[in-house]
Amino acid sequence: MSYQDLASEWHGGQFTALYSYASTGVIVDIDRLITEVYEAIGVSEESPDAKRDENTVASLYAFRDWLLQERDKRE
Repeated sequence: MSYQDLASEWHGGQFTALYSYASTGVIVDIDRLITEVYEAIGVSEESPDAKRDENTVASLYAFRDWLLQERDKRE
């Protein structure tokens, strides 16, 4: 699953950074996107929902790590 697909599963509506990234593949506001990924991690770790299993949590952490590296490259 790509990070864009993951963002598509976790966005909270069309005005979120995750939705923007899922729709375009372009990072508009990297700090906001990182914040939303952290929020998704929190929800996924607390949810008993089968969709939010260990693989999903690991994918969200990998997405976060990639975004942090991207932010470092931009600074």
